[in-house]
Amino acid sequence: MSLSFIYILIIFIPSSFVLSSSSFDVSTFSVSQETNCFSCASSSYLHRWDELLHHYFPPKNFSDLCWYPSPSSISTVPCSSACFTLVENVHIFNTDRVDRGVMRGCIDRLLLFGLDEDVRERFDSYQRRGRICRETDRKIIKLYALNHEDESVLLCACTGPHCNGQDMRGISNGFIPYPLLPFLLILIYLLM
Repeated sequence: MSLSFIYILIIFIPSSFVLSSSSFDVSTFSVSQETNCFSCASSSYLHRWDELLHHYFPPKNFSDLCWYPSPSSISTVPCSSACFTLVENVHIFNTDRVDRGVMRGCIDRLLLFGLDEDVRERFDSYQRRGRICRETDRKIIKLYALNHEDESVLLCACTGPHCNGQDMRGISNGFIPYPLLPFLLILIYLLM
């Protein structure tokens, strides 16, 4: 199998599967019926919640189990919109320490004052794709700054029961999981 074939495979992968560093807008989009989403935030947010409570809806749990939730360990909430997972760097107040944080919930209950209409419309266009994760600038979606050195966040949205339960422990700076990689490796192996 030639390298050009592998290159062509990678080039023609649908863009909905590619996790890029380009910005995108985020908002609510309706699902046909109500579903349950995990609602939690890792403990790194707890240190900053006095600031965040003026901007975000509170999660049901503050727990490091939020990195890999299960219905037996993390509360769920009914949602009429998509579920979200947010991963970002969180500066721990009054220290020099920066932790990774994860937050999950309903996209229509992320920000207290809602999302802009153009942001909602843009997110609505992603509904057909089922799950999408993108790295974006927090300013675009008007998230409160928790780390002034790094303005990027990873935001995933999906539809379906507990769809925002993906294990996010492998997420670190500069690494975003590529959902087609196992498929491509098997395909390459079979074609050799």
